[in-house]
Amino acid sequence: MAIAVERIPAIAYPTQGAAALMLGVNESTLSRHDVERIKSGKAKHIPARQVLELARTRYRNRLVSEVAFDLVEYANVHCAKHAGLVEQEVDAFLRKLRQPEADRQEWLAQAKKYLPAELYVQAAAAVQETRGDPRGSLIGVSGSNEDD
Repeated sequence: MAIAVERIPAIAYPTQGAAALMLGVNESTLSRHDVERIKSGKAKHIPARQVLELARTRYRNRLVSEVAFDLVEYANVHCAKHAGLVEQEVDAFLRKLRQPEADRQEWLAQAKKYLPAELYVQAAAAVQETRGDPRGSLIGVSGSNEDD
């Protein structure tokens, strides 16, 4: 028995300009990059998963969770009927980002092996605090973006 999957209409996704605002970059910066765009009339919309991936990897001006919230809010305002589907897409992306405990423990074991004791204590505290990717806790993210 096949399950029907409801397609998310383009209007539920942010326009290129709205996505740029969510990411904290100029629209011209975003337009220069090869990202998936869905045309709807004259507007170009960018799928939520693509916006989140850009927030995670390329434009690190804002927290991924802030961008995720903005995406769901955008869908609620512009296409309330399908906002739940956008929220599911956002939730699925965020779930994939969560690092399993075994990976975290393996990373800490490697850190303990190779880092000076004082630095290891800081790393372990950062991992405990964030419960996320330990490397993200140790790498500073500036608010500036060389593409702007």
